[in-house]
Amino acid sequence: MESYYVVKNTKEKDELFTVIDAESLEEVQAIFRIRYKEEVEKMGSGDSFYFFSAKEELKFDESNRLIFPDGGMIGMHSI
Repeated sequence: MESYYVVKNTKEKDELFTVIDAESLEEVQAIFRIRYKEEVEKMGSGDSFYFFSAKEELKFDESNRLIFPDGGMIGMHSI
């Protein structure tokens, strides 16, 4: 089992939304779609959710924007 960060990206800021434990990226995305269906339905135009392996600590700059980890993003959900 591995932990995955889910980061919510909006026009105003990025923020750590949740952490999901799963066996694979596909499982993370399935869990996310079920568990956070209402949040996804409320997404504004241009909003996104990014998925990252939780092997590295997430960092945000002074403008609350994500500094992408060296491992990179492994998945994304947007409208």
